[in-house]
Amino acid sequence: MFSRRRRHRRLLHQELNATNATHFHPYELKATYGLLRALLDTPDDLESDLRQMAGETIMGWTYGLEIKPKNDLYVETAAAGLLPHF
Repeated sequence: MFSRRRRHRRLLHQELNATNATHFHPYELKATYGLLRALLDTPDDLESDLRQMAGETIMGWTYGLEIKPKNDLYVETAAAGLLPHF
């Protein structure tokens, strides 16, 4: 157990340190622009827009997916899987 935790910590440190975090910037920037557009279009739907931004950033970086601006199947599926836990 201890060595498994150590391997996971090492992997996270290697991938998520300040130098490697710059790899996230294009995904974050694209998702941020999408969030701003969505806020202009539907300012009352903040929770959905933030979920969309998070999903777009995470799915784009992790799986290389192009996420649709609204009603994306991947984002909706991930959100449905998480909702019972929050």
